[in-house]
Order: sequence, then C-alpha cells, then structure tokens
Amino acid sequence: MAGRTALPVGTGGRFRFNCINTPGRGDRYDFLVANELPDVLRLGIAEIDMEHLLQVQILTAMLDAFAEDDWPRASELIGQLQDVTEAHFVAEQLLMRLHAYPGYAIHEREHDQLIQELRALEESIVSEETGLPLAARSFELWLIHHIHTADKAFATFLLERESGSSVS
Repeated sequence: MAGRTALPVGTGGRFRFNCINTPGRGDRYDFLVANELPDVLRLGIAEIDMEHLLQVQILTAMLDAFAEDDWPRASELIGQLQDVTEAHFVAEQLLMRLHAYPGYAIHEREHDQLIQELRALEESIVSEETGLPLAARSFELWLIHHIHTADKAFATFLLERESGSSVS
C-alpha cells in the first residue's frame, strides 16, 4: 500500500467504512477496488448485490467528477445512475410482487422518492448549480440507508422463503 494511507472507520470517507486515501485521486474504497460490497451492505442475493455495487460505483465516480469540477462527466454519470437505478428498481419490485412481499407498497414509495431525488439532482447538474456535492452526498447516504434497511428486510424475507426457515 505504498503511497496510500489506511483511514479508520468513520473518518475521511463515505459510508463509514474502512477506506484508503490515494494521494491525488481522492478516497478510494477497499470494497470498490475489490469490486464487491462490504458485508454490511451485502444482502446475499448475488444479482441484487451486483446491481447495488454498480450503483455505488457510479455514484462514487460522480462524486469524484464533482471534486474535479468535471461537469460534463458528472452529467453523463447521473444519467447512467438514473438508468441503472430505474432498471434495478423494476427488477426488485417485480421480485417483490412475485413473492407477495408484504412491505411492497412502502418499499415502492421509497423507490419513487429516490427516483425523484435523482431527477432533481440531474436537473441541478445540468444547470451547474452550487452545492451539488452536498446534495449528491445526501443522496448517497439515502441510498446506503435504503440498502441497509429496506432492501435488507426484503432480502431476509426472500431468503427465509427459499429456505423455509428464519434467517438471522
């Protein structure tokens, strides 16, 4: 790890996970380098976990673009994030309906709210408004919270149905 400094949990990084700081490149996270989600965000359903990783990777690249004042890149990335997120939500909601998930309506409302926030963020990027890095970080925290709570509850439900028992 020459040239990189390991940062303790909760400092210098998003998501409050261990990260590595690479001089001149901003924060790079071990889980992004390893191309996998940290355990706290891993749901145990490979397809969903890969989609979440892709969302986080695009979002991280967008935050890096903000840090570099690269508005065209940030605009391109918000479009990609919106496309990936909408496709992910369609797939996830289909699974919920197929398995009669009792929390479907609440989960769907969270998805709708997240899409609205993404669209507002996209409009702000296009007009190059100030304060966008903070708005993007707020979105980032919202997404991580959603994965850690609502998606985790849905994954637990699915895994319990598959195994026919309770998952802890």
